[in-house]
Amino acid sequence: ADVVTSKNRYDATKVEAATLAVVSKMCHPSEECNVCGTEFYPLPFVHFTGNMFSTSCAYAKDLLPPKTHEKEMRNIAGDAFLAHLRKQTTTELLEFTPQILGMQQHSIEHWIGGHPELKPCDVAPTNGENFDRPILDRMKHYSMSLTPRRGSAPPGSLDDENESRFRLKREISFREYYYLAGNVFRWHLLYGRVPDASGWAWQWFPDGQLWEVAARTSGVNAVKEIAKQLGIQSGNMEQFWVE
Repeated sequence: ADVVTSKNRYDATKVEAATLAVVSKMCHPSEECNVCGTEFYPLPFVHFTGNMFSTSCAYAKDLLPPKTHEKEMRNIAGDAFLAHLRKQTTTELLEFTPQILGMQQHSIEHWIGGHPELKPCDVAPTNGENFDRPILDRMKHYSMSLTPRRGSAPPGSLDDENESRFRLKREISFREYYYLAGNVFRWHLLYGRVPDASGWAWQWFPDGQLWEVAARTSGVNAVKEIAKQLGIQSGNMEQFWVE
């Protein structure tokens, strides 16, 4: 399902477009892209619009079984709440919800994008769609491209200008759960590793190169190492990783 906002609702035309796109030849996984969907967004969690996608067998076989993933996400949600209460992480961009945390039935929305080896691509135009036009006419404007290449989050779920300004506040964005603080934590708990140096996340998220080096060389002490490099206090955040 889409990220729920006050501005979106079930729309059969959007479902039709997403379905046709992911089963089309243009959305075929390749060496550069192992999961393809209509629209890819890194926030508020890594996902594809409508939770519809096509993926390679090699990528899918490395994913946790859905039931195991649901159980692990429930545990992670508890840790995330505790870390937030202890002020070890921030949630400045959005408040926690069951969907954003991947709890219960929402865990499946996090499943396809939760592996550190994700190589995403999408096909919908970045300037939006005119849903008044016939579906086959709209799909003429579809083309596959590596992502992220559009807004950080689905329209209506996050203020783009505020998010752009927030990225520049390194002493706060460093701790933001929706950025690498939360993603690295989930990668470690779910799969015991982080993306390799060429992973899209290191290029897209704030201070990604610092996180990549620190996560690779310092392991659970990555948070403390990054804070030292940024010249800010890490506080008790390293406990978030260890506990």
